[in-house]
Amino acid sequence: ISAVFCITCPVFAQHFYYAPNAVHIPMMSEKNDAALTVGIGRGSGYRALEVQAAYSPLRHVAIMFNYFDAGSKEVERLKETGGRGKLTEAGAGVYQGMTNGCISLLAGYGQGYFFNNYGLERISRFEVQRWFVQPALMYQDKFFRGGLAIRLNRLYYSEGETAFNIDENELNAIQNIEERSVFFLPELGIHTGINFAPFALNLSLTTIFPKTYNLNFARFNSNFSLTLDIGRMVKKEGKGK
Repeated sequence: ISAVFCITCPVFAQHFYYAPNAVHIPMMSEKNDAALTVGIGRGSGYRALEVQAAYSPLRHVAIMFNYFDAGSKEVERLKETGGRGKLTEAGAGVYQGMTNGCISLLAGYGQGYFFNNYGLERISRFEVQRWFVQPALMYQDKFFRGGLAIRLNRLYYSEGETAFNIDENELNAIQNIEERSVFFLPELGIHTGINFAPFALNLSLTTIFPKTYNLNFARFNSNFSLTLDIGRMVKKEGKGK
């Protein structure tokens, strides 16, 4: 039911100056484990395409990649009002595989932008950079998978521009962001899914942990995704040969 809601519920365009991508919680147990996830994220005022990839080049070592594309392209073309954002990030860290589980500690860097069209050729655009550290716990058996993670972000607005003849609430939010500049922004990620190897259907929720009054951040991201366990496919093919 939640997955259907995530995909079909209409999204009403809103302006936002930050939106969290889905927290990536990899499931690793040994060298050459790899997975690719493609999903649809939904938050307050946006729908997003998300792509996540993880790979273990060495035992107990993991690398990951995340891509987040939120909002309509028509917003940037000034054909629709609302918000749009993109974020690309990469990270690396360590993990410890357990029976039906994995504990990981990852850190990384991402950058992107958030663009808003208020109509009448009034816009704002802000470049963002984000460093993060993420401890996580993942469980997976033959049928079920679930995970929990806390992503500790250092969010920095490196540059930006805005029209000044916009709504007062929007302008106040932008001024608050400018004054506070660097944000320590913990985010909580909860993950659950159904496993039918080498695929898995997932539903996750990501939320900004502290209060973000007067900043116009999109605080939540619900994500429905499909994961392909590439490592398992390669191992089965190798055993078959």
